[in-house]
Amino acid sequence: MRLTLVPPVQADVSRRRVSFVSPIATALIGYRKGDTVRCNLPGGLRTYVIVEVWQEADL
Repeated sequence: MRLTLVPPVQADVSRRRVSFVSPIATALIGYRKGDTVRCNLPGGLRTYVIVEVWQEADL
């Protein structure tokens, strides 16, 4: 699953754009490509593997 972390006002779950203050975003921030992350989210414990990390250039 690909997620894009955005400011809260730009969040749109249907487009997989999640707020950077959401539980999943805060659980994933700081990890690197190849890391396995176990997240205790409101829906239960989830495990994710970070496949790619990129950052858009500042506008």
